[in-house]
Amino acid sequence: MRIGLIGMSGAGKTTLAQRLATEGYAHIDCDRLIAQQLEATLQQSLPTFHSLGAWLDMPYTPGFAEREAQFMAYETEVMRSISQQLDQTDTEDLVVDMGGSSIYIEPAVLERLCQQLTIVYLAVSPQAHQAMLDEYLQRPRPIVWNGMYQRQPGESETDALARCFSKLIATREQRYQALADYTIDYHQTYAHQPLHVFFDLIQGTA
Repeated sequence: MRIGLIGMSGAGKTTLAQRLATEGYAHIDCDRLIAQQLEATLQQSLPTFHSLGAWLDMPYTPGFAEREAQFMAYETEVMRSISQQLDQTDTEDLVVDMGGSSIYIEPAVLERLCQQLTIVYLAVSPQAHQAMLDEYLQRPRPIVWNGMYQRQPGESETDALARCFSKLIATREQRYQALADYTIDYHQTYAHQPLHVFFDLIQGTA
């Protein structure tokens, strides 16, 4: 089965993809491929997920819009390349660890990937949203805001982030759900379950 994992950063996409890799699935990590493209352009090392987040930085920092646009341009090209590879390979057992911002790539590329993959949305419970924000404030993840960060007059940067982060999650959840073939809360339900429980769900035997 060809699986595409979507969801917010921190939802468990990479963790699940790595578990699937131990079962023989080919693992395609979109964020790592984007980082490799950026490394070549910037002539700087971005060896980890958080180093990519440090480069993109917070949405209120100078130059963020330009970095975000550069990130998204590479994300679209990476996803286009993956789609082309899927057309050319016979490999069936693979998982594409799609970035949280993959919903913002060129619509035609996203539509084609949704045709090629079984899309699994890893949802996050509302109770976990504050923890996700706290972690983002401490160690920025590469989050594309897509215009959702709008600071109001008299509002601190931290308060604006908290308010806009909630809006970002709400709007993304709608888009993730619209694309998904299956929706799961990985951390609450599947993180400590054998993988066959996950396979039973997406293969329709649960």
